[in-house]
Amino acid sequence: MVQGEANMRPEQKDIFDCSMKQVDYAFRCFDSRRTYEWKVTLGFWLVLALAGRFLYGKHLYAPWYYLVLGSALVVLVHFVWLNGTWKAHESDKIVADTFRAIAVKAMSDAVTNTHFHIPPRVSKTPWRQFLGNWAFRVQISVTLLFVIALILIVKGMLG
Repeated sequence: MVQGEANMRPEQKDIFDCSMKQVDYAFRCFDSRRTYEWKVTLGFWLVLALAGRFLYGKHLYAPWYYLVLGSALVVLVHFVWLNGTWKAHESDKIVADTFRAIAVKAMSDAVTNTHFHIPPRVSKTPWRQFLGNWAFRVQISVTLLFVIALILIVKGMLG
């Protein structure tokens, strides 16, 4: 039992219970999308690795500008994918925070002279939050390493 739950009126308890169910739902959406995000990213990296394996040892002529444009396109596609999933993750966090705040308000109203509050999330501009996310940095860095390796393989500088 949560502190203050015993003092809640039935309608406050209903609000609290419904709000916490919404928090749980938002987290499950976030968690399942995160798992899916990593599976797609690992599949993307596998395709890049297989492309490197296929191209290794082949003598191909490809102008630098084709390689640069193709590489930029690959990184851009992954960047757009990650940005979209990040926005959806942030939306789930906002939903969870909103319903947690409603649940906390119901709890605060039930306990005399007590005010519970939720600590705020660290607030940054959206791009700083996105670029500062460790998962994004890891995923885009590995993608860049694969792309650089592919360029070196195609140009015959690796192997």
